[in-house]
Amino acid sequence: MSAKPFSIAYLIGDTVTDNSNDNDNDNVNTEIHNNCMNVAKSRITDTLKLFPVISKTTLNYDTNSNGTIIDTENNFNHNLTTKKSSIMLKDYHSALRNVSVRLEGATLWNKFHAYGTEMIVTKTGRRMFPTLQVAISGLEPTVRYSLMVDLTCIDNKRYRYAFHQSKWIVAGPGEAELPCRVHVHNESPAPGEHWMRQTVSFDKIKLTNNQLDQNGHIIVNSMHRYQPNIHVVVHADGSGRQCRTFSFPNTSFMAVTAYQNHRVNN
Repeated sequence: MSAKPFSIAYLIGDTVTDNSNDNDNDNVNTEIHNNCMNVAKSRITDTLKLFPVISKTTLNYDTNSNGTIIDTENNFNHNLTTKKSSIMLKDYHSALRNVSVRLEGATLWNKFHAYGTEMIVTKTGRRMFPTLQVAISGLEPTVRYSLMVDLTCIDNKRYRYAFHQSKWIVAGPGEAELPCRVHVHNESPAPGEHWMRQTVSFDKIKLTNNQLDQNGHIIVNSMHRYQPNIHVVVHADGSGRQCRTFSFPNTSFMAVTAYQNHRVNN
């Protein structure tokens, strides 16, 4: 299944507010954002039919001091942020409170991360390497869940690789980010026992730098840094937040059209 052309926050009914954060560079072109949201509204109906439970749910997450994505009780949509505040386990739907997600292939991810992971993007769409794969536990066996992935632009900066220094340096302010598309795993929704039975692979995700992409790929800006986020959504009646977000700092990457660091290429 290809990515959905709207943000996860929009998918589940989050109302995003434009609030400044601690970094003066972290501003977004609200006119572009609002235009994209208007386009998203025309495409959202079919997906909400597939995910009726989450149409009135809110997903919120932010970044803590060590770069790990954590749930917060305030709105967050890439460069749109608000005051940070942690969510307690009791705030989640009971079918999400014991969920645990483990990154598979962590050894390979760590090797790339040590040099600064670079992810090739193309106009036609390119699969991620390493592939994002996880093992999930703590789900209710008979309850249905959906798994989704989106990307967070880590900061509002554009980078370039300084070959003489063998490191990435800031080249200037980042380009305006479109609301991130959401990749819904093609086996969603499925019972918890299905997801826990074996490794879950998001090998169908494709990244593109084509801002006008019509193929449902996730759109990114080249020379910008991104963090993948894994969303576990429960399809069941009951109180509490019906989506939990997990991410791993060692899966962050720089979007590039060609490898810059020869050590990554090797």
